[in-house]
Amino acid sequence: GVAEGVIRDAIAGAFFPGKKGEEAKEIVKTIEWAWFLKPDYGEIARIAKEKGLSGLKKITLTPGSPYHVLLSEKAPSLEDALKAFEHPSLEYKYDGARLIIQKKNEKIWLFTRRLENVTRQFPEVLKMVVQAIKAKECIVEGEMLGIDPKTGKPLPFQSLSQRIKRKYDIEQMVREIPVQVNLFDMVYLNGEILFDSPLRERRKKLEGIIKPIPGKFQLARRLVTKDLKKAEEFYKEALRANQEGVMVKNLDAKYQPGKRVGYWLKVKPTLETLDLAII
Repeated sequence: GVAEGVIRDAIAGAFFPGKKGEEAKEIVKTIEWAWFLKPDYGEIARIAKEKGLSGLKKITLTPGSPYHVLLSEKAPSLEDALKAFEHPSLEYKYDGARLIIQKKNEKIWLFTRRLENVTRQFPEVLKMVVQAIKAKECIVEGEMLGIDPKTGKPLPFQSLSQRIKRKYDIEQMVREIPVQVNLFDMVYLNGEILFDSPLRERRKKLEGIIKPIPGKFQLARRLVTKDLKKAEEFYKEALRANQEGVMVKNLDAKYQPGKRVGYWLKVKPTLETLDLAII
């Protein structure tokens, strides 16, 4: 956003004064990338002051620290989304919360896309990770849904948000609003950062380390197709399952943290606009 841009420019001006042209652009770009991986401008300023540009370039992705995730853009239609990529993949767009699961040996952290540490709020997910993820170190992403314990059907996001915000009576909330995790990406595996790997390779690596727990901790439902009719049926299937719609993703694309870059396109029903007067 605008505020982040102002802070980046301030850090660049304070610790790398007098730089112009391409050199100045490269400095700002380096600060931005460091912020994507370590979203703490105080720490970034300290590193810039003490270690300079080389120190900023050494900032990397590590389990235990939140980072800014890749974001999606809205497509005008399913047809437009399919035409955007030579090799598209469709996934359910779950009506839940983005969940980033980070594991290093026996230690596990859970973060939201807004960088909140929600590890304490979801003890049952920690147990699922131990049971289902067969990797020493990894960072995987998915969507977490609240599930109605009586019907087994997805609950609206507002219900899940109660658990995200809750700091007390955790075990009671586990019983009242159980969750389901649907994984769709992986950005780190046993010391290797996967940002530059295409989605098809990241998904394959993800499939290789997951032993699904059906209905609880599993891979996101997806369809690889360029066929509009098959895609439309998959889209309708997602809506019948009480999900928001579908994500159309570029299988050839890398992972760009912190930005909306057109690698992922979301397709969901368009609500009729209303002209309203606040009274």
